[in-house]
Amino acid sequence: MGFFFTDSGTTLLLVPQIILNQLQDTFKKVYPHLPGISGSQTIFNGYCLLGDEIIKDYPDLQFDFPGKSSKIQRLTNINYKLI
Repeated sequence: MGFFFTDSGTTLLLVPQIILNQLQDTFKKVYPHLPGISGSQTIFNGYCLLGDEIIKDYPDLQFDFPGKSSKIQRLTNINYKLI
């Protein structure tokens, strides 16, 4: 079982590799038309997209952290970057 760490003062969210792989698979299946998702240069291998116009169609992300004090972390398309 993996562990999550969320610093509520930033949008830094560390997840296990398996979660990142699932996110990448979902993006490639559902959003292959978006810039930086398909091809040799992608956001998953370090390619950086700049500009609000380029990322305007990217989805917001929502993470649900179950547990005693369940938290939902929502990241808008302008507030996340895959590292």
